[in-house]
Amino acid sequence: MDKDNESSVAVGESPDAASDLLETQSPTTQVTEDDSVESNDKPLTFFEVLGSTLAAALGVQSKANQTRDFSRGKPIHFIMAGLIFAATFVVVVIAVVRMVLSQVT
Repeated sequence: MDKDNESSVAVGESPDAASDLLETQSPTTQVTEDDSVESNDKPLTFFEVLGSTLAAALGVQSKANQTRDFSRGKPIHFIMAGLIFAATFVVVVIAVVRMVLSQVT
């Protein structure tokens, strides 16, 4: 028995009473069959792919979105979004550098 269960047992109660109490207090989540089928069958939208690509590029992708992306997303969508993001980023950096250099000279 671990220390958490020992501390929750009152004087004069058996350890089994504490475990029964813990079992009755633990919340349970019921997932209906309709919920799981709908959420897993729908492909990701353009904005979900775009948001995931930007979040991954910045390093702030949440675990829930990562799981969603791997279960519902198609790899080619993320590859294309990543390539477009990278190309756009390089073009923007080059444009900013040229603009700053033209102002200096």
